[in-house]
Amino acid sequence: MSTYSSDMPRQPSLRLVRDALPQEDLKELMTKSDLKGIAQWTFQAAVILLSAMLSLLCFDYNAPTVCTAVALVLQAFLMSFLFMPLHECTHLTAFKTRSLNVAVAHISGFLCFRPPLHYKLYHFAHHRHTGDPEHDPELQETPTDFQVDQAWKYFLYISGLPFWFDRTTTLVRHCLGIRWESESYLSGRSWDRVVMEARTYVVLYALLTLGSYVLESPVLWRIWVFPSLLGQPFLRYYLMLEHFGCTHGANMLANTRTTITSPWYRALAWQMPFHAEHHAF
Repeated sequence: MSTYSSDMPRQPSLRLVRDALPQEDLKELMTKSDLKGIAQWTFQAAVILLSAMLSLLCFDYNAPTVCTAVALVLQAFLMSFLFMPLHECTHLTAFKTRSLNVAVAHISGFLCFRPPLHYKLYHFAHHRHTGDPEHDPELQETPTDFQVDQAWKYFLYISGLPFWFDRTTTLVRHCLGIRWESESYLSGRSWDRVVMEARTYVVLYALLTLGSYVLESPVLWRIWVFPSLLGQPFLRYYLMLEHFGCTHGANMLANTRTTITSPWYRALAWQMPFHAEHHAF
């Protein structure tokens, strides 16, 4: 087996990780399953719906402020994990059936304000160029992905405010057919589909907003919009652990980090804390 070196090229570092597992174990771990995917999605949907019901009950029955705040924070925390099924389904690994991956990617992407086709193209460019400052989109200076090298930048990143600014402006830009130079991963027919996706999502968001206004109902704001805003710091904190502070370069053992955490957190996160393994396989 090869020996580890911090400046090891991409392919040798991948082989070093893959050779660490017997082929039988690797095959079993990489087998896709609709049943397991449905069980995972049902579990996540159930805990989010239960937390939403608890939050609504606190509002409807004028529960003490502390109880309402705790219910909202719990719901916000659970909703922050909606990014995980989006991530897994864009890789087509959450379910064996492609249509299930596509459907859940759109549901979770819509709920966490990240259209799945755009995210897939962005994320696959990240996988192809992980650790490459010139081509990895997560290493570009954008409102969401910026260098966190000072305390104030850390708190700004964790707040989630840059993410919401980026999401809003990106959706508007893509609706208008405006593409930044840094978005080199968007081209040809893929770019046309991203524009159509953004326009569809904006229309749906507008219809829901209009419906809430006409019905004078705060339900969507209480169980979806506000918890999403409140929950973004939980997701930002988690995402920092995947690559922040890692070595730039092609070595997959140095540019990506696996996070050791509790089983219940891994369950909510669709096993994404095994991030180095995810990049390797």
